[in-house]
Amino acid sequence: MIKKSTLILIGIILVQFSCQKDYYLEDLNAAEAEYQSLNLKLKQINSENQQLISENQQLAFQIDNLKSQIESSSTSVASALSQIEEIEEHISGLEQEIEETFNAIESRTVELLNQLQNSYPEQTDLKNKIDDLLEQLSQNTLSTWEADALYLEIANDFAIVIGVQDGFYKTYKRSFGITKEDFQNQNFELRHESSRHYYYEIKDKETLEVSIVRKHNDPEYFDNPYSSEPYLDKNIWFSDTYEMEVLGADLIKVVEWYETGDGTRYDVMHLSKVDSIPYDRTNEELQTLFREKKTGFFSDPVYSQVDVTDLSSFLLTFIEDGKRYGRDMSWINPSNYNFRFDEFLPEKAINGSAPNYQVGYDLFVCKGGGRTEKATFRINRDWWDKMAFVDQRNLHIQIFWRIFARTLFTYDYFEGEDHLLSYGGSDIYQMTFDDEEEKYNFQEAARKMFQGIDQISWSSCSSKGTVPINTSPNKIPLDSRKVKTLKKRP
Repeated sequence: MIKKSTLILIGIILVQFSCQKDYYLEDLNAAEAEYQSLNLKLKQINSENQQLISENQQLAFQIDNLKSQIESSSTSVASALSQIEEIEEHISGLEQEIEETFNAIESRTVELLNQLQNSYPEQTDLKNKIDDLLEQLSQNTLSTWEADALYLEIANDFAIVIGVQDGFYKTYKRSFGITKEDFQNQNFELRHESSRHYYYEIKDKETLEVSIVRKHNDPEYFDNPYSSEPYLDKNIWFSDTYEMEVLGADLIKVVEWYETGDGTRYDVMHLSKVDSIPYDRTNEELQTLFREKKTGFFSDPVYSQVDVTDLSSFLLTFIEDGKRYGRDMSWINPSNYNFRFDEFLPEKAINGSAPNYQVGYDLFVCKGGGRTEKATFRINRDWWDKMAFVDQRNLHIQIFWRIFARTLFTYDYFEGEDHLLSYGGSDIYQMTFDDEEEKYNFQEAARKMFQGIDQISWSSCSSKGTVPINTSPNKIPLDSRKVKTLKKRP
C-alpha cells in the first residue's frame, strides 16, 4: 500500500510536469506565430524583388527548417527564438539593400536627365522616357529588377546619342576574315573572347590604338617570349580603314576591312569599356625594373648602360660593344653625331606614312672602306615609345645596332640568316639575349657584325667613292601606326 506522503509527492510532480509542458507549448505557439509573420514578409519580398530570390530562397529554407523543428518539438524555445531573430536581421538587411538599389537607380537616372537637358535638349523622346522612370520610382510601383532594366534601356539610348567615348576598351566578341558577301548578308558568328584579349584606347573619339598584354603561363593573355615580366605590347599594326559604332552603354562595335589576294576581308569586334589596361608601364618604368632585376640585356655590363630616354647613350654603348669584339672604334667621336626625337608631321610623310627614323649623312669618307664620321639621327617619338623596353628581346637596341652598322660602317643588308643586317630567313629583330639557338642569339649576331664576318658595304668606296643620300625608312617590320582617319566602308 502506497503511503499518503508518496501520493502527494507524485501529485506535485505531475502538476509541475503539466505546467512545464503548457509553458513549452505556449512558447512553441508563439514561435509558430512569429514564423507565420516572417513567412508573409518573405513572400512579399520575393514578389517585389526578383533579383533577391537567391538570397530569399536561403531564408525560405531556414524558415522551413525551423518550422519542422517546431512541429516535431525537436528544438528548444530559446533556440527557435534565436533562429527567428537571425532571420529577421537577414530580412532587414535585404530591405535596406533594396532601398539602396532604388536610390542608386534614381541618382543615375537624374544624372542622365541633367546631361540630356544640358547637352541634347532636342532629344525629347528620351527625356520623356527618363521622366516616366523617375515617376514610377517615386510611386514605388517597380521591382528593383524592373527599375534596373528600364534604366539600362535608357542608358543604352543615351550612349547612342552621345556617340563614341574616349577611354580604354577590350575585345569580348569578334569574328575575323569575313568575306564581303558574308559581311553584307550578316552571315557570320561573333564568338566570345574568354582569354587573350586585345585592348584598345580611343582618343578624340576617332583615333583607335591597339595593344595586347604579354604574360608567361597565363591563358588570359598572349604568350611572352620577349620579357621576363608581363608588359603591354603596343607595337601592333592596325588598319586605317575602319568604322566605330555605339551599341549601348560602354559598348561599341568596330568594323575593320582590308584587301587580300582573295578580295576584301572584314573583321568585326565588339568592345567593352574598362577602367584601365593591365601592365601598362612606361619604358622608363620597365627600364628601372629590369636594371634592378639584372636580367637579359640588363645583366650585361655594356648593354645595361643604354638609357631609353637618351638616344646618344645607344651610340656610347655601341662603341663599347665594338671594342670588346676587337673592332677599332677610336675614330668615332660621339660629339659628331646628333640625336633628336621628331614627330614627323603628316606633310613630311613618305608614301602616306610617317617615317620611323631618318639619318642625315653629314660627313662621309672612304677611309676604311667607307664610313660616316658625322651624322644626324632623327627618331619618330611615337614609334620609339610604342616599343616596349624589355629585357629579353629588346627592339630599341637591335634597331639602333642595325642603324649604326648601316651608317657608321656602311654595311649593307643582305639575304640570309644569323646576322643583324639579314632580311631573309628568320625575321629581323627577332633575336634574343643569350638565345640557345645561334641564329636567334643577339650577342652572336653582334660579334659577326663587329668582326665583319660576311658583311658587305653599300659605299663602293673601293671603286667610285659613292656618297650616300639621306635615308628615310618609312616602314619596318613590327611597325606600329596611329590610326587617325575614318574611311567609308567599301
